[in-house]
Amino acid sequence: MLAPGYSVIDGTLLEHDGTYYLFYKEKEFGVKTGERRAIRLATSQKPEGPYTVIEGPMNEGQIVPVITEGPTAVKDMNNPGWLLLYDYCMTNRFGVSYSPDLIHWSVEENASFPSEARHGCVSIITSEEARKLVEMFGTCH
Repeated sequence: MLAPGYSVIDGTLLEHDGTYYLFYKEKEFGVKTGERRAIRLATSQKPEGPYTVIEGPMNEGQIVPVITEGPTAVKDMNNPGWLLLYDYCMTNRFGVSYSPDLIHWSVEENASFPSEARHGCVSIITSEEARKLVEMFGTCH
């Protein structure tokens, strides 16, 4: 259960070492806080919760302090740590942040993505699985 006192959408869940990490988009509009529509993080010891919102170093807990949505968290295949992929809402951009520990995040400024990239997920497959998919469906253009 997550009940932060504002609307939540686009949740994605990742389990690591017995802790569940819930990345989500907050949708908060209020006199005290103003407009906040960015990715946040909550953790729990059980997938069903209860979840505790992590108040981190970036914008009072927001991982990416601008209007973002559609987070997907994955293990970094090239470095120790984690990657978080997301949309920059209504700007036709896609972004990525890096974390060594799933709590402290920094935006990767030198990342590039296909122009069509939007909400999505990452699936790790073998070379053989990739070959079969290309045989069946061809390549993307």
